[in-house]
Amino acid sequence: MKTDRVGVILFVLLPVFVLVVVLMIALASAGNDGMERAYPENDTVGFVPVDIIVIDPLIKASSPHFDFLVLDAEGKKNYLDDLSADIDLLYPTDTKKEEKIAGLVARLNAIWTKYPVVSETRPGSTGYPTYGGSEITIRFAPSVTSMRLTDDENAAIRESAAIMNEVYVKSHPTQPAPLPFSLVILAIGCILFITAIHKKRRK
Repeated sequence: MKTDRVGVILFVLLPVFVLVVVLMIALASAGNDGMERAYPENDTVGFVPVDIIVIDPLIKASSPHFDFLVLDAEGKKNYLDDLSADIDLLYPTDTKKEEKIAGLVARLNAIWTKYPVVSETRPGSTGYPTYGGSEITIRFAPSVTSMRLTDDENAAIRESAAIMNEVYVKSHPTQPAPLPFSLVILAIGCILFITAIHKKRRK
């Protein structure tokens, strides 16, 4: 008789437990829907000046890899240093490794030389998004006559990016994504329920 009561209680409590978990998830998701911005656009209280960078649409239209074009001197140096180091890692015994590095570096430098960019800095607005900071606009230099990268130029950028991405993936193995906490609780509850049923049947 006692085991029957335990079974009834478990059958009643499990749906309630599941319902509570579902409601917790729903409330957590709905909590963000009605949120208001902490600071409206004209409110500068608590903000420090922000410098923003605006990339000219002509640069963005010149290549799918336009971000490569707007690297500053330090960014270019770091890019080439990382590329050389990654080729060393991928091809440690390749006798033509240095030749490969030199050839790809030359192609990338040629792109930066052909498509130089300049920047213009002007004061930003007192409100969003600069709050009194600067607005830096990056555009092609006046010397640039052709504003579309060729297939070979885009291929050189893709090749260099693929090398660095391959090294990154190999050095950062993918970890399984953790389960949401609510699902963990639900799984534990189901396990306890099944365990209780098995115990009841044994009795």
